[in-house]
Amino acid sequence: MGSSMQYEQIDVEKEIKEFPLEPLFSRVYVKEYEATMFGGLYIPESVRDGTVQSNAGVILAVGDEVDVVKPRQIVYYGRHSGAWIRLNKEKYRVMNEEDLLGILKEGVFKEVAGGDANGR
Repeated sequence: MGSSMQYEQIDVEKEIKEFPLEPLFSRVYVKEYEATMFGGLYIPESVRDGTVQSNAGVILAVGDEVDVVKPRQIVYYGRHSGAWIRLNKEKYRVMNEEDLLGILKEGVFKEVAGGDANGR
């Protein structure tokens, strides 16, 4: 049996509206979903140090040369893809579009952000 993982709720619309950077070229900015449960055990916020990585996040902004993904889509990426940036005490990943592994199909992740895979 695989380990089940649950994720924090993210207010996608607020994140997109308040995100202060415009990506350049083929870069995308991703807000990673932080795991709150792993294998049925709750992970307290005080000890969430990134050791249980979800490798999933929501696209907040895309550069002019990005062809496939768009804001509000939930994507998967490699564990070491991109770079971390910290803005206003929040962590984000910046990576090239080609580093993304896939886009979650619509309707699969409804409990996250209170909408479907496209943030609706």
